Amino acid sequence: MTKAQQAKRNVIDRNWRPPRRSLIERSKEAFRDIFALYLNRGEMSPFTLHTDEKTEYVIALKELPEARHLRELGVFTHRQTSSRIARTRANPLFPVNYLDREIRKNSAAHVRETVRADREANMTATRMVILLGHHTFRKPYRIRGDKPRPDAKTHAEKAGLLNRREDRGAFASLYTKRPLWSHQKLKASWCRRIWQMEEENPPVVDFVTGKVKEKGQPGRFYRAAHLVA
Repeated sequence: MTKAQQAKRNVIDRNWRPPRRSLIERSKEAFRDIFALYLNRGEMSPFTLHTDEKTEYVIALKELPEARHLRELGVFTHRQTSSRIARTRANPLFPVNYLDREIRKNSAAHVRETVRADREANMTATRMVILLGHHTFRKPYRIRGDKPRPDAKTHAEKAGLLNRREDRGAFASLYTKRPLWSHQKLKASWCRRIWQMEEENPPVVDFVTGKVKEKGQPGRFYRAAHLVA
């Protein structure tokens, strides 16, 4: 961060901080989803989880019984890579670095809070889900030339996410049926928080005075009409 950004960060920290261990708990939640997908497969082939060098990831994995069990079976390893090395295709974090670049390109709010930030955390999460859904199920996997070919496969098709008739039907129903939370089969906790607008909103701070503004604070009054997942 620049000195100006650090000064703004200090103002934010004086007025609001996330709950203690929040990153560890959210990491454990994400890792549980990964392990659940793995354990539902037909075979237990070895796999590696690649992350950067955040210590919170190490703590989260140590506290997860699923990770300990899979490590004891010899099928799970965790490999850390510095986020400062060149972001080339040879980098084990290339898929994440690529997606991060796409999000930064397509989402104005995906920058440091000290540069620009959305007011409503739940609406930010909603937009992120829609952006990721479009990237996965609508955007061509590769675009060569000026525009994609009519028969170009999407990221979802390349990953085999729509191989089953049931999956294709579920995807098609997004455009023909109104999705309701009570009708969802898989109720992941991260999805529930977005759908039910449970995320806490940090207060909007005046960086000149260092105080919380009296007006314009985010509330829980609006929901995106286009939220579909």
